[in-house]
Amino acid sequence: MIKPIISTFDILKKFGELIKVKIYIGKTVETDPYAKTQEPEYTSVISIDAFVTDASFSALAFQFYGNIPTGSKKIYAEKKYKNLFKLARKIEIDGDSYITWKDSSKGFQITEKRDYIIVIASLNSVKEN
Repeated sequence: MIKPIISTFDILKKFGELIKVKIYIGKTVETDPYAKTQEPEYTSVISIDAFVTDASFSALAFQFYGNIPTGSKKIYAEKKYKNLFKLARKIEIDGDSYITWKDSSKGFQITEKRDYIIVIASLNSVKEN
């Protein structure tokens, strides 16, 4: 008899506490061509439900070399949102602004599992108005 495939994300939805995560899609606009200043311009905001945990420093130090993002969160989301996180300019969780952690050699830190993704987002140190 074939056992049904149990979705890990469905278990998180059933027993975990899902949080509204706002994903801001946008682009960088050059505001002053002489001074070469750039500002982000957000075109749309998409809200999703995700399971969010704190990423411990020791776990990040084990996974990454060099600069380690501080104040990081691990976002567990459905696999269908992978491209949305790749386009994200800003992620908002409980009123705090996060960015998807980038490294020049690794690109976005998105770990893909069978039925969900894990996104590492670090606290944005630049405050916006």
